[in-house]
Amino acid sequence: MGKRVLRPGGIELTRRVIAEADPTSEDRIVEFGPGVGRTAEILLAVEPRQYTGVDEELPGAPQLLEVLKAHPQARLQTADARQTGLPDACADLVVGEALLTMRSDQDKLAIMREAFRILAPADGTRSTNSDSAPTTSPRKSSPKVSVRCRARSRSGRGR
Repeated sequence: MGKRVLRPGGIELTRRVIAEADPTSEDRIVEFGPGVGRTAEILLAVEPRQYTGVDEELPGAPQLLEVLKAHPQARLQTADARQTGLPDACADLVVGEALLTMRSDQDKLAIMREAFRILAPADGTRSTNSDSAPTTSPRKSSPKVSVRCRARSRSGRGR
């Protein structure tokens, strides 16, 4: 039987990174590469305003769809993380667990640019990386980005 979930650091690290990102019921969450929906379950537990899973292949679609059907605010977008087709500034939190690990430098940059494009402007920045300790700068509201993405500030200095 092949491995079905790519989860460097195990479920405990996933839970810690998501807890640090602090998703809320007000958030519009985009997850790159939701796979079979294990991380989606954790994200959807807070009943976010919106959840969009973005995956081009959807190998775990039946299991993922089972997770999503209990949440009317959740949907699936068949697209590449480098070019999602989502509108600018449509997300408050972007999650991509282990997504960059298996990509070329050029693809990594394209994915990070896409995450930056779809993130809504916020008051400050927050970056949480699954390979290291979370880092935070002072902030008023909670612009949140999980796993290797960085939110831009309203002044545009988050780049």
